[in-house]
Amino acid sequence: MATELWSEFRAFLKSAGLRPVDILADGTIHRCGTAGKERGADGSYLLYPDSPAYGHCWNFRTGEEGVWRDKSSTPLSREAQARIEKTRRARQKAVDARLADARNRALRILNATRTAPHDHPYLVGKGIKPHGNVRVAQDGRLVVPVYDANDALTSLQFITAKGEKRFLAGGKIRGGFFRIDGDDGPLYLVEGYATGATIHAATKGTVLVCFACNNLMPVAEAARQALPGRPMVICADNDHETAARHGKNPGIDHAVAAARVVQAHVAVPVFKDPTGKTDFNDLAAAEGLDAVKASLDKAEPPASPPTTTGAKAPIVVLSASDFLAYGFPKREHILDPILPSQGLALLYAPGGWAKPFWP
Repeated sequence: MATELWSEFRAFLKSAGLRPVDILADGTIHRCGTAGKERGADGSYLLYPDSPAYGHCWNFRTGEEGVWRDKSSTPLSREAQARIEKTRRARQKAVDARLADARNRALRILNATRTAPHDHPYLVGKGIKPHGNVRVAQDGRLVVPVYDANDALTSLQFITAKGEKRFLAGGKIRGGFFRIDGDDGPLYLVEGYATGATIHAATKGTVLVCFACNNLMPVAEAARQALPGRPMVICADNDHETAARHGKNPGIDHAVAAARVVQAHVAVPVFKDPTGKTDFNDLAAAEGLDAVKASLDKAEPPASPPTTTGAKAPIVVLSASDFLAYGFPKREHILDPILPSQGLALLYAPGGWAKPFWP
């Protein structure tokens, strides 16, 4: 990559609050520090160096994520496109192999654990119980398995007695969850295990632990596809202190975006004193399960994206999630899924490919 592209991508990461020491352009995810915690690992990025270069970043402290693309690249020859496609296939094969290795390691580790006792320090400190296949590793850390929609093990989350959390290196988290089985009422989606155990204690309902706010959307979409008619409540973390510092509340923002897409309700913990508190487990610890139930009783559908009436409506900027929440009718195609029957489309092909057939 040219030096200016490195500079552009680094500036992109900086704007998202990430502070990597070195940038590795190998198409794999790398953890890095964030603004204020440069030595931490609360951010991650990946960068594909092939032309056109492409990158993605995540800031787990603020919930922000973004996509970067090289806009200066010129059209590629067919030979260059074929070479890039070959490289991408090889890279995807390597990614698949890495995920398979992570699954095997997760299974070996899980098989070497034991059932989590009720007196595990983390559980006692949070005032919660072990559920399902929650385990304890040989080093004493709590182990929460991560499963995909097909009940396949994809990763593990390790939680120390002090609440420090780490995932198994190389495992897949996106779309993964841990299920706490309950009754057939509303399905509750939460971020962390402690919150999930608290919601289950208050409702006796079934809970999906999604592990992070930016994983609420893919888990909610998979759950809605599997359970099209089931009521859902997304229990948001109220990251009010993050909002005060950065102007964004990732816990609520991601919960609302997911709820709009899957037609779910959103519940937000309401504290008498919010200092140092963000989630429903904090609420239970401070005010008891009755306060948790009271906040859940106030769950409601998220407000619709802003609209106006009158002769002239202002321009409204929507996120991709808000845009998709409008539920547009399915598009008809002349050639599914390439050429739509509505709108303008451009068909390009070299000579001799029967282009006159299409008009």
